Amino acid sequence: MRSGVVGTARREGFYGFEDEYYLVIKAVSLGDIVTIPLACNPNLFDPIDEEKEKGWAIEKQIKQPIRKLAKTDIRRALHSSLNHKSVLERYYPSNHVEEVRGYILEALHE
Repeated sequence: MRSGVVGTARREGFYGFEDEYYLVIKAVSLGDIVTIPLACNPNLFDPIDEEKEKGWAIEKQIKQPIRKLAKTDIRRALHSSLNHKSVLERYYPSNHVEEVRGYILEALHE
């Protein structure tokens, strides 16, 4: 699987989160995997403009990777993920799930 992921990453020009997202989605297609929720703590040292940071993160860490992934062999998996809202809502707020679903739909219709 690793060589397939590396080949896809090189061919599609993945940079940043695309390869990590691709690897996880591709792994799911190969069989059962274990899932755990992940939490993080805010950085207490560097003050940030939260709206500016959120806009940057959405574009660079969500929208751009989704657009690239929609052009790969996991396109169908992205489409299928739209039907699993209830699973995602166990780990994430409903409004966040809906927001990302919207980005996925945008990418699939480009």
